[in-house]
Amino acid sequence: ALDMTKDGFQQLGIRLLVDESDTIEIEGIGTIQIVGFGFTFNFKKRKESVEVVCRNTPRIEGAKRVFLLHDPGCFKFVPTDQEALVLSGHTHGGALGLRSLGIDFSLVEAVVSTQSTGAITEPNYTLPLSSLSFCFLVPYSALLAFLLAFCLVDNLVLAFNTTKQYNTMKFFRFLPLIFVVLWFLGSPIVSLVLLTREYGHTYLYDQFFPLWMASVGLAIPTLIISWKYLSFNDDFTRSRRMMIFIPLIFTFYSYYAVSVYVNMFHDYVGLVWIGRGVFLYFHFCVLAQSIMLSQCRLRGKPYKVMISFPASIMFTFVLLGSLQLFFLPLIPAYYRFIPLLLPFFLSFVGLYQTQQTRSHKNYDIVDIYMKPQGTGNTVQRPNYRKINHSLYNSQNEPFTFVQITDPHLGPMMSVERLQEVCRNAVKMNPHMVFITGDLFTPEAYSNPNILYEAFSPLKPLADRNRVFACLGNHDYEGVALDMTKDGFQQLGIRLLVDESDTIEIEGIGTIQIVGFGFTFNFKKRKESVEVVCRNTPRIEGAKRVFLLHDPGCFKFVPTDQEALVLSGHTHGGALGLRSLGIDFSLVKLSGVPDAGIFVCGSNTLYVHSGQGSRSLMGNMVLKLGVPTEDSLMRVHY
Repeated sequence: ALDMTKDGFQQLGIRLLVDESDTIEIEGIGTIQIVGFGFTFNFKKRKESVEVVCRNTPRIEGAKRVFLLHDPGCFKFVPTDQEALVLSGHTHGGALGLRSLGIDFSLVEAVVSTQSTGAITEPNYTLPLSSLSFCFLVPYSALLAFLLAFCLVDNLVLAFNTTKQYNTMKFFRFLPLIFVVLWFLGSPIVSLVLLTREYGHTYLYDQFFPLWMASVGLAIPTLIISWKYLSFNDDFTRSRRMMIFIPLIFTFYSYYAVSVYVNMFHDYVGLVWIGRGVFLYFHFCVLAQSIMLSQCRLRGKPYKVMISFPASIMFTFVLLGSLQLFFLPLIPAYYRFIPLLLPFFLSFVGLYQTQQTRSHKNYDIVDIYMKPQGTGNTVQRPNYRKINHSLYNSQNEPFTFVQITDPHLGPMMSVERLQEVCRNAVKMNPHMVFITGDLFTPEAYSNPNILYEAFSPLKPLADRNRVFACLGNHDYEGVALDMTKDGFQQLGIRLLVDESDTIEIEGIGTIQIVGFGFTFNFKKRKESVEVVCRNTPRIEGAKRVFLLHDPGCFKFVPTDQEALVLSGHTHGGALGLRSLGIDFSLVKLSGVPDAGIFVCGSNTLYVHSGQGSRSLMGNMVLKLGVPTEDSLMRVHY
């Protein structure tokens, strides 16, 4: 093409200017100085190339200047004192757009920092947001604003109206969750578009793609090797489905991680390499943890400290930091790291809250009042401030118990730590101990006696028939069900699956305990709960305790059961603000009871925040703002 262009123009007498200039005199107009620029394919050298040509073609006194510059993306590199008319092409008017309708929008202008057609009167050193706002930011922001406003109104009504349920259509109950998902999914896209407009294609080619492709390029083959050679050899390895899921999670995580990385360290020099090194080490830990997840086995403290804990901190940091990507590019580059320091340090707080175990001297005391609340068929929090305490027999001692739920033996819950939890529970001298499921992560499968070892401090209570348990959803995975049954049988712990048992306690009376299995078919959960309730009729004069792992099924318990329902499953909401005294969590956005006391009809629900944690296979996301729970419950009848 180059040779043909030169030959053709030479035959036609057309002057081809490549990094050079020429002048022409036009009667009535004067001297015209024409400067032609060659095309520079190296993005890093485009600015230098344009400036060199401008220096080598100085302005002729009194001449009008015309620059022939094919790529309008290089217009911002033309020195501002040139007083030149710059003619460009390259964008084909934006390729796809709405200009036929009179709307100034095109695909090129929305994605890169190049105006696709028309006149630009100033160098493009700022962020021209007009067309981008039209096509994406304005409707996206408007949608988020609407969802946020609805969430605030919904929560305000619930906050000031504790006796009535704020009824909305089922779809609108999920709007808060939709808001969070849209924010999370859209933020990296917004950040990518804004940074590309600010830095040009150098952001994509020099910063984002190399690191992201290196992460994925290293992870995928390594994970495939671990899939082929480490997995499927015995009962203590991940399933094929999970080993496909892990690389997908790491790929998406890397996309968010690199977006955070570029925002955090772009345009920095000097000692910033220390921060980059720390970031990349934590990023490597996530990869190492993902690879080692192919083997279901517990590892020692050195591995936890060097790999597992940093991986969890990093994954949580990227998750929280990604929520800021929506507005980070609008902050001057040298200050973008400041907002990202908050989620980084909060991730360390999350590790502490996930690992926290209180001594028996620091247990919380939770009072639960059992009386028909008259709330109809709606699930809501009780208003204990309006309780008439004269209805309760103060001469009778309350029924006391400790609940252990969601310990998830594995990376975040060692055998020694769960033994400490059990010892503290015994020291509280409760009438009963209830275990409400989710005992394992797959890493614990390699030790068939791990359940017996971890819960062994409860054996004295179990020998007196004072420890009962139900199953959680993770107790049906792999070899977990057999390990649970065998371990509890050795300890003498009564496991109830869609059945009931009774026990007499001096000073309390008869306690009827009903244990529910976990139903994975959502359409059959209501039917399953109702069937168990019909098959375990109420014993006259007995106090009823239901062990129901999933609090989302509480609404299916018939309202006339007068039962105390104990659940876990939500981990207190996973991420929330309860540490600050604010009743908010991520799970709450879905409309599921997340933590604490709820009532529906004559039934009372207590959702325990759990002693352990599990998320995305290997505890990648830490609990934050909803610490682990160690408490003694006192039930007043």
